[in-house]
Amino acid sequence: MYLLKKFLLLILISFILIKPALSNDKVAFLDINFLVENSIFGKKILKELKVLDDQNISKLKLLEKKIKDKEKKINQTRNIVSEEKYNEQVVLIKNDIKKFRQDKEKMVKNFKLKKQEGFREFLKKIDPLLQDYMKQNSI
Repeated sequence: MYLLKKFLLLILISFILIKPALSNDKVAFLDINFLVENSIFGKKILKELKVLDDQNISKLKLLEKKIKDKEKKINQTRNIVSEEKYNEQVVLIKNDIKKFRQDKEKMVKNFKLKKQEGFREFLKKIDPLLQDYMKQNSI
């Protein structure tokens, strides 16, 4: 009985001391992807990024094709040319492949920077609108 009284007293004190969590703050969620895909400025950014990506892909495919063609020529002339000449051509191909990889990395890096810059600009443009909306709706 004594333990029951202590337990009930402890529960009563804990209910008294714990304040209920009341919040008057409104919470809202914003779907940025929806805004980007359906706004005029967002569509413009996506279109520019798509064009840049397509250009990069076509350049890389063209360079890759050239390297593969050179590689085929070297393999075809392998038995005809001297070993030294063949090794020189192999070194040149390896250098071309290395340059291709560097160009690819540079294009990817530039694309990422352009994408970040575009979305940063988008967020700067919609920020005042969001601030006004939040003030009007007490969010």
